[in-house]
Amino acid sequence: MTLSRVCGALVLLGCGAVVSAQTFRSTTTYVRLDVVVTDRSDRPITDLTQEDFRIVERGKAQTIADFAQVSVPVESRSINLDAALPPGADIATNSLVPRDSRAFTIVVDDSALSPGDLVWIKRTLSALIGGFSSDDQVALTYVRRSDLGQDFTNDPTRLIAAVNNAREAFGMPASLRDMLTVLDNVIKTMGSGRQTRRAIILISTRGCNPHGNSIVNTICKAVIERSLEVGVPVYAIDPTGQFAETAAASTDDPLAHLAVGTGGLRYRQAEPWLSPARALADNGHYYLLGYYPNPLRDDGKFQNVEVTVNRPGAVVRARKGYTAPWRRPTVVTPTWAMTASLGEGLPDPSLPIRVFVAPLAAGPRNTTRTSVTVEIAYPVPAGGFNGDLNDQLRIGILALDADAKTKASFQRPITFTGTWKPSAQGTFVVNETIDVPAQPLTFRVAVQSRALGRTGTAHLKVDVPDYRDRELRVSPLVLGLQDEVIDTAIGLDRLRVLLPFQPTTRRAFVVGDVVRLFAMASWRGEVESLDARISIDGASEWPPVEFAVEGTVAAGAGRTVTIDRTVRFQGLAPGAYTFRLTTRLGTDESVTRLVPFVVR
Repeated sequence: MTLSRVCGALVLLGCGAVVSAQTFRSTTTYVRLDVVVTDRSDRPITDLTQEDFRIVERGKAQTIADFAQVSVPVESRSINLDAALPPGADIATNSLVPRDSRAFTIVVDDSALSPGDLVWIKRTLSALIGGFSSDDQVALTYVRRSDLGQDFTNDPTRLIAAVNNAREAFGMPASLRDMLTVLDNVIKTMGSGRQTRRAIILISTRGCNPHGNSIVNTICKAVIERSLEVGVPVYAIDPTGQFAETAAASTDDPLAHLAVGTGGLRYRQAEPWLSPARALADNGHYYLLGYYPNPLRDDGKFQNVEVTVNRPGAVVRARKGYTAPWRRPTVVTPTWAMTASLGEGLPDPSLPIRVFVAPLAAGPRNTTRTSVTVEIAYPVPAGGFNGDLNDQLRIGILALDADAKTKASFQRPITFTGTWKPSAQGTFVVNETIDVPAQPLTFRVAVQSRALGRTGTAHLKVDVPDYRDRELRVSPLVLGLQDEVIDTAIGLDRLRVLLPFQPTTRRAFVVGDVVRLFAMASWRGEVESLDARISIDGASEWPPVEFAVEGTVAAGAGRTVTIDRTVRFQGLAPGAYTFRLTTRLGTDESVTRLVPFVVR
C-alpha cells in the first residue's frame, strides 16, 4: 500500500488542494456560518429568529449582518440499481449554486466491509442517492479504489454507476490510518466548496478515538479538529444492520467518536437503509448566519468562533472559526491563480461555463489528441451589452488520473477587445486541443476573467481511447448546430485537423433545428469497412439511418473512418431523447455512443 493510493481515493475530489474557502484575501472579511440546531433527541428546531442567536469571536460578541433559515426536504426517489442506466450527460456545467445547494461526499470504507454485506450496502447507498436534492453536488469515493468512484455531480446516473462498482472495490486491505487519511483529504477538498452546507457521509463499521497517545489517536484528533475548523461534519452509517436501533454516542463506540466529534451523527440500526433519510434530514434544516468580524484581524491565524442560542435544551452544531486574512498578501500571478482554481475539488460557478471534451485521434508519443470546447456565458454588463469590451480571459485545462497525478495541463491567455454588437448575448466559445494518455481521466477546465475578477471551473470524466489498438475504437459523438448564434468563437484553426465544424455544448433543441453528428473510428485488421447506424431513442417516428463507411489506410497505421451525418428535428414532440450511434466491425466487434438531449 502506498500513500499515492490512499491519496488517490480522493483524486476526483482534488486530493492535495491548497485553496480553502476560509482563506480570505480581501480587506473586508465576511464570515458565513451554517448552523444546525436540534433538541436533545436530534430533532431540528425550526422556529428560531435572528434574535435567538449569539456569535462570539475570541470573547467579543459580533453583530449578525445576515440571517436565513434553509429547509431542504428529503427526496424519496426510487433508485433501481439493477435497471439499465440511461446515458449520462456528456457536457460539464457549473451552474450557479442556489442558496439551498449542498455538497456531500460519500466515503465507502470498502476495506472494512464484507462482500457478504453487499446487498445491504447497495440498498443503503441507493436510499442515499434517492434522497438527495437535484441541486446537491455529490461525490462518491472508495477508500482503496478511487478509480471506481465518481466526481461531484448532480446526475443520479453517474452515482448509480459508481455504486454498482462496489463489488469490484472489495478485497483490497487498508488500515484505519488509511481511512482517516482519505477523510482528511476529503475535508480539505470540501473546504473550498461554495455550497452553504457541506458534509461527509461515511459508510463504515469503524471509527476512531481521539483520546490516547498512539499515532492513530493523534491522526483521529487532527481529522476531527480540521473538520470543525472548515465546517465539514461526518455522518457515519453502519450498513451491516447488526444493531437493533440507533443509540446515543457512547465511550466505547469509535464510530460515534468520529461522527459526533466532527459535529455530525452516527447511525447503527437493524435496517440501515433507513439511516440516509435521518442523515439528510439533519442536513436539511439549518440556519445561515453572516457577520463582519469586529475587530478585523489580519494575522493569517485561525479565529475561534462560538455560536449559541437562547433556547433551553437546544444543541448547536457549527464550525469553530475561520482563518483571518494576512496583512502582507502574497502577489498572486494569473498562472498561480489559475493553478489554484484547477486544484479545487468542487466546480466554481462564479463565471458560468459549459465544457465538452472529445478524444478524436492518435497524437504524438502514444497520446490521444483531444478537443476541448468551452462555452462562456459572459455576464451582462451594467446597462446591457453595449460600448467597448476589453478583457483578458485565461483558459486552463488539467487532466488527472485516478491517483491524482497530472497527465496533461496547459494555460493560455486570450484577449478580447472590441465593441459589443446590438445582437450580442455574451456567448463566447473557446476551442483548444490537448494531448493526453489513453485512460480514464478527469478533465478540469477553468476560465478566468481579468475584467470581471471571476473564475469558472467545470469537471468532466472521460474515458480516453487508444486509437492505435487493434480493436475497434470510436470517439465520443460530437454535435454541431447549424444555426447556432454565438458572439465569437476562438481556436477554430486548432480544431480543423480534428473536426470540420464548431462543436456545440447545447443539448436542448427545438423543432426545425439541424444538428450535425460526427465521430471518428479506427481499427486494425482485414475488415475494410465499418457498418454504422444512427437512431434516436424515444422517437419512433424518426427512422434509423444505416450506412457503411470504408476505412482509409494510413501509412504504418490501421484504418480510420469519419462518420458525418446531418439530422433535422421534424415531427419530434417535446421531451427527452437520446442520439444512438451503433458501429459494428464485421460480426464480432461493436461500439455504441449515446448522447442525451431534449426537444422543447
